[in-house]
Amino acid sequence: MTLSKKSADLPFNLATEFAKIYSNEPRITDVGGTEDGQLVFLNQEGNRYPEFNSSGYGSGMYMDSTFIQRLQDLKDPRLFVVATQTRLGKEAGKAIDDFTAYEGGDPIVPYAQVNAKAVLGKLSKVHERFYQDPTAEPLVLLGCSEIQFILAEAILKGWITGDLNTTYAKGVQASFKFYEKYAKNIGSYTNESQAAQYLAQNTVKLDAVSTNEQKLERILMQKYLRSFHQGGYTAYFDHLRTGYPSLRKAANVKTAYRWMYPQDEYNTNTANVSDAIKSQFGGNDNINLQTWWLK
Repeated sequence: MTLSKKSADLPFNLATEFAKIYSNEPRITDVGGTEDGQLVFLNQEGNRYPEFNSSGYGSGMYMDSTFIQRLQDLKDPRLFVVATQTRLGKEAGKAIDDFTAYEGGDPIVPYAQVNAKAVLGKLSKVHERFYQDPTAEPLVLLGCSEIQFILAEAILKGWITGDLNTTYAKGVQASFKFYEKYAKNIGSYTNESQAAQYLAQNTVKLDAVSTNEQKLERILMQKYLRSFHQGGYTAYFDHLRTGYPSLRKAANVKTAYRWMYPQDEYNTNTANVSDAIKSQFGGNDNINLQTWWLK
C-alpha cells in the first residue's frame, strides 16, 4: 500500500501481487487480537511498559488538541481510555464519558502557551494507565485493526473484491476491542455495544459519503485514530502518501518527508552515502525532500 503511487515503476503488477497475497496467504482476522503480532509486557525488570514510572511523561506531556478534537467531533469513546479529564472538568464533577471534560494543547504554538493553559487546569494529559500500569497494553506491530483498514483501502482501489463497509467496520471493532481488553477498569467505554453505536453515526459510517475520496478519508482517519501509542510512523506515512488525515502545521514549517542519514554513515560509508544522496536528492541530504515513493 505504501508503494501504491509508484506502481508504474515496479517490476510486477502491484494490484495483482496484493490480490495474490490476500487470496493465498494467512491473514490476521480475529478482532479479539489473539492473532495480532504484538509485544506483551510483563511486570518484571526489563520487561515493563516503556512509559511505566516515567515522571516526565506523566507530568510534562499534554494531549494534542487536534487529536482530541477529532475524537470529540466523532463522539469517539476511545478518548476516555487514552486521555485524562482536565483539572477543571474533574473539579466540576463531570463524568468520565462527558466529552466536554477533555481539551488538548495546540501542537504548533510555543510550549509556554500550552503550559500556561495547563496551569489554568484546561488541558488533558495522557491517561494515567500508561505510566502507572507496568503492563499497560501490548505494542502491536501489526494487528487486525490495521490490516482491515489496509484491506478496505485495497477494496476501494479495486485491487481485491470484498464488502467495503464490513471490512471498515471490522477495523473499528478491533480497535475498540483492544481497549476493552487492555484498558483496565475503563474498558466498558469501548465494548461491542459502544462500537456498534459509534459505527452507526453518519459522521463515521462509510455509506454516509458518496465519493471514493471521501471514503478514503474516513478509512485513513480511523486507521489514524487506532494508532495512539501504536504503529510507529505509519499514520504519518499515510498522511504523506494521501494527505489524510490533515495535520496542523505552522505557516513557516516545511513538511518533513524523510530521515537524514546519520553521521556514522558519513564516517564509515562515505562513498556509498554520497552516491545515494546524489541519485535520490541531487546531493542534498535534506529532510524536506520527497523520497521516490512519494514523487
